[in-house]
Amino acid sequence: MVYYLIMKKYNVSEAKAKFSAVMEAVESGEYVTLCKRNKVIATLVPCGTSSKPVKHCTKIGWAKSQVKILGDIEKPAIPESDWEMLQ
Repeated sequence: MVYYLIMKKYNVSEAKAKFSAVMEAVESGEYVTLCKRNKVIATLVPCGTSSKPVKHCTKIGWAKSQVKILGDIEKPAIPESDWEMLQ
């Protein structure tokens, strides 16, 4: 099973202003990267995890049977007579 991670990225001044939110994100298991002038200087990781992040936390197939396709997806959305207008 493969998990991926979306890493949040903050500049130091932004992290200082949003420190509580940054800490809550780390506590919930997210990796947070801190930058100084857009250069990475540190990565905050939750305790008890490896220092190498996994790629993404989303499980493959998590939205299975939650999406409904209405109508015909093979049929053009606009009539063929209006295609000339698009050129």
